[in-house]
Amino acid sequence: GGDDVADGGEDAAVAAARAQGHHEYFVTCHLGLEEVVAAELRAVPGVSAVTAGHAGASFWSELPVAGYHACLRLRAATRVLKLLRRTVLATDPGVGYRSGDTLYAATRMAAPWEDVIPDGLTFAVESRVWSCSDLTSTQLASTRIKDAICDALKDAGRGKPRRPDRGETAGVPLYASLFHDTFALYRDLSGQSLHRRGYRDAMHKAPLNESAAAGVLLMAGWQDMAGPEGLGNDAVLAD
Repeated sequence: GGDDVADGGEDAAVAAARAQGHHEYFVTCHLGLEEVVAAELRAVPGVSAVTAGHAGASFWSELPVAGYHACLRLRAATRVLKLLRRTVLATDPGVGYRSGDTLYAATRMAAPWEDVIPDGLTFAVESRVWSCSDLTSTQLASTRIKDAICDALKDAGRGKPRRPDRGETAGVPLYASLFHDTFALYRDLSGQSLHRRGYRDAMHKAPLNESAAAGVLLMAGWQDMAGPEGLGNDAVLAD
């Protein structure tokens, strides 16, 4: 993983995965389902160092395709994110160096962007900002990240990628978390929320989406009914 920030209190499995250069992922879910998702992850081939967190669980893998295996196998998750870069947002007001500059520089170095965003694909950035010293705007964060990626592609001899049309899911969706001056940039491997998997051509309002419903069923021990098609539909469709 592209991690510049190591936690001195991390467990041995995480430390070993980091030392071996494995890829780091974070899987999001509804609050209260973290342990359910962590248990599901432990059953995915090639996954190690699973840790339940807030509104999700992290895992590591040496397999480049592990994130896609997770997208296919997890029932209670909503998104699967692959870490591209994590770093501290350094500032130096004396020379006018601000968090946005660190954000730009870190993004430029986060990945070989000409490989991550193949020619002809669109990309989009969703940012969340909490309690950062001199960066409070999600729009500014997303703009600086986009600028860095477009400049990297330009340096690689590529043109500026097309913006996704309204309502279109980007070919390469990215997610940026900026929390207490720590910047983490992820590639969203699921594209849309995983509850949209299944047989339906159209989605309808419901009191509980499929991922949340599957998580509740798994907590209750109803393994066979917690499929991606909704409550009990696996059994109906199998008849």
